[in-house]
Parts: sequence; structure tokens; C-alpha cells
Amino acid sequence: MSNKSSTARLGAQLEGTSARSLNMINTAVAGFTITTWLYANAASLQWLFDALISTSALNLLLIGSIAIGLVILTVVRRTKLEISTLPVMRAAPLALMWGSAIAAIALSWFIDIEQISVLLFLLGTYGLLGLFISPARWQQGIPVAAAIACVIPFSLQFTSGLGFTVRVLTSHIVEYLLSAQHIAAASSHDIIVLENGIAHVDLPCSGLKSLWAGTLFLLLTTWLEKRKFGFKWLLVYAACLTLLIAANVGRVMLLVVANNILQQPQLAQILHIPVGLIGFVGACGISWLLLRLVPHYPARSDSVLQHEDLRQIRVKLQKQTRTQNIVLIICLIGLALFPRPVFSNIPPLALGNIHWPDQMQLQPLPLTETELGFFNSQPTTKAEKQRFQFGNLSGSMLLVSSSSWRSYHAPELCFVGNGFKVDRMTQAKIAPDFPVRWLSLQDGKMSATYWLQSRSQTTDEFLARIWSDMSRQSRSWVMVSILFDRNRSPEQPEINAFATSVRGAIAQALE
Repeated sequence: MSNKSSTARLGAQLEGTSARSLNMINTAVAGFTITTWLYANAASLQWLFDALISTSALNLLLIGSIAIGLVILTVVRRTKLEISTLPVMRAAPLALMWGSAIAAIALSWFIDIEQISVLLFLLGTYGLLGLFISPARWQQGIPVAAAIACVIPFSLQFTSGLGFTVRVLTSHIVEYLLSAQHIAAASSHDIIVLENGIAHVDLPCSGLKSLWAGTLFLLLTTWLEKRKFGFKWLLVYAACLTLLIAANVGRVMLLVVANNILQQPQLAQILHIPVGLIGFVGACGISWLLLRLVPHYPARSDSVLQHEDLRQIRVKLQKQTRTQNIVLIICLIGLALFPRPVFSNIPPLALGNIHWPDQMQLQPLPLTETELGFFNSQPTTKAEKQRFQFGNLSGSMLLVSSSSWRSYHAPELCFVGNGFKVDRMTQAKIAPDFPVRWLSLQDGKMSATYWLQSRSQTTDEFLARIWSDMSRQSRSWVMVSILFDRNRSPEQPEINAFATSVRGAIAQALE
């Protein structure tokens, strides 16, 4: 009898030891999985840490509230979440996790926008979380996770340059619509030059915040109404973005017409905020109506849902082998070791290295206080102004060398700030591959021109400059802004010779 008792006790001890060993292995696998994922996204974590240090107290309060709310929700619903200590292989969480990671790595080679990488990291982290909690709860939490992923990077640092890019695009669209109505307009930077004034597309008119807020509205509505994510939902989201863009373009168009064409600035000021709110509310309302076409998640009680999730986890854990865990770990290690782009900071071109032709006489000119304040605040920018004499041509020339597109300005606004009246602006070509912007100033008494130049490209479009930097094609650029003392035409041979000489000297320095 004693032998049987001893055998039973020994078996129980062995079983307990085996269970403890299995728990330790599960904990090690889970810990290694999470640690490796965080290491693979160290750049995004570093950006989040730096952004948190420099963000405002209001943003910290917002993010802290979200974090505390998530912790409370996890504690209250820990039994319903059915948290597993071992990652369970599931197709949807793995697809989100790996898709986000691969997309972030691929984009980092071509596009330099940190917020997008952080957004993808947060989405991938929610995919990783899906390996540890019940599938049904994970699916229902996707809208909230997507909303948080949108809120955090853009609330920490909204001035990523995306707002400026959207403003430039908006000004181009409005220019096209005005031209279709036979209204002379030319867009550049984030402004629209008309025959009787300049319309500036400021940050509230960019529409980026409305796109951001509209996305959050649709995600939270999807979560509250328990709508399914799928192809139909993506169609609704595309329609929502289209409506928000159309509403914003319509608002900017209306304000430009009221202020610059009808000469009713007070009317434009009155309409600015109400029209924006009406457009945003209308777009969100239509999107909500379209969302009703998206099917719901199947309605099941929490007890049934919890029972089915628990059964699924047990079945998964029984079928899951060590090989699957090893494959997961190997894939994570591969992700952590996958090469990321390393781009060193490129200093701007030293303008003193430009060798000007002998026939060009130059005298240094001091920058204005406004110009000094702007350019000195940009560490990636160098600027100098010179008085020039080239044959019968005379005037002043401002050169701005920069390795970041964020540190440029619109020469049109610079002329206005210095007291000049801009009559009109047109696109011109000194040569087939040499486009410039040509401006008429002071009721046709003076002329000006400008262009942007890199080693491989000369353009008059700020969008081309922005894309070259974002897509990591060329980071070192020089903007040339020339003010002539008299009225000139881009077709004059002496203008061609002068502009070609300036462009050639800068090209040689860039090489």
C-alpha cells in the first residue's frame, strides 16, 4: 500500500514539475516574442520617447488618459479577454503584425515620414496582442486599436510636414478649378496668386485635421455599432476620405472667391469656420449612413462567446507544436535583423563654393530681419543675398541652400513681405528642361523669377521638391530667387544667358 502511495506522490510531483517547466517555457517564449518585437521597432519607440518629452501637457494628459483607460479595461475584462501565456498562432493577428512590419520597413526605404512608421508599429503591436487574447475580442477591438494608432503619433507631433503637403495639393486643386472657370490663377507652395491678390491656404484650410478627425469618427462609430471590417468597410472609408477632401476643397474655393474675386474679405472671414464645420459634419453624416450598409458582427452572449473562445484557445494550444513556436521566434529574429535604411544628415551646400562666371559682378547684400529670423531657425539651411550685374541686367539674387524641404519659403510671399505688389505669376521655360516661375511686380514695372535645383532636376514646383526629399531621391537643393530692377520677359536672349549661367554655376557646385 505504501509503495502505491509513494508512486502516486512521485507521479503528482513529476506532473507538477512538468507543469511548472511548461509554464516557464511558455513565459520565456512569450517574453522573447515581445522583447524581439520591441527591439525590431526600436526606431519607432525612440521617436515616441522623444515626442513624449517635447509634447504639450494637454497631449500628455490625453495619452495618459487613454493608457489608464486601457489598463482599467484590461483588468475589468481580463476573464473575458482569456489572456494566454503562450502566443497562439492565428492568421488574422499574424497578418496584421507582419503586414504592418513589412510595410513599415518598405516605406522607410522610400518615404521619410516618421508618423506613418509609428502608426504601423502600433497596429502591428495590436496584431501581436492578438496572439495572446481571444479571437472574437481581438476582432471587436480593431477599430479602437486603429483609432489609438492614429491618435498617438499625430497628436504628439502634428507638424510632420503632411499638413503642408496637403495644403500644397489643395492649392493646386483650387487653381485647376478656377482655371476651368476661366479665372487666372497660379498656385505655388501653399498660396494661390490671382490677378488682384494672393490667397494663402493656411493650416486650418489644409484639411489634414479633418481627415484625421473623420477617420477617428468612422473607427469609433464602427466599434460602437459593432460593424465588421472588410471590403465594404474599406469602400465606406474611401468614400469618407473623398467627401472630406471635397468639402475642404469646396471651402477653400468659396473663401478664395469671396475674398479675392468678389473682394468681400469680411464675408470670407464670417464663412471660414461655419463652412468648415458644415462640410465636416455633412461628410461624417453621409459616411455614417453608408456605414449602415456594412454588416454587424454576429450577436452572441458573453457567456457563449467566452466559452467558445476558451475552447478555441485550448484546441489551438493542443495542436500547437514546438515547431510553430520556433518558426515564430525565427521570423521575429529575422525581422529584428532585417536591414533598415541608414541616412546620415546631409549638410546644405556651402554657397561660398559656387564659382560664378567672370561676366557676373556680385556684391553681398544683408538679409532682412525677417529673413534672418526664418533662415537662422533652420539648421539645415544656408542663405545669402547678392546684388548682381550681368550685361544690361541688374537686380538682387537670393540663394537658399537646404537639405530639408521643410525649411523653404514661397518667394512670392517674401516679395510681398518686402513691400512689393505681385501682379501675376506664370510658368515659363528658359529651356525645355529648365522650368521657372515668372512674376510681374509693381504694376508691371519690375519682374522676378525663381526655381529649385538639385543635381538631377530643376523644377518650379514645390511638390517635386517635397517628393524628392520624402522619397529619398535627392536631399541637397538650392532655391534661386531673382528680382530684376526693370520689367523683363523670359523670352529675352539676355535672360536666357543669365539664368543658364546661374543654373550652370550651381549645378557645378552641387556635383
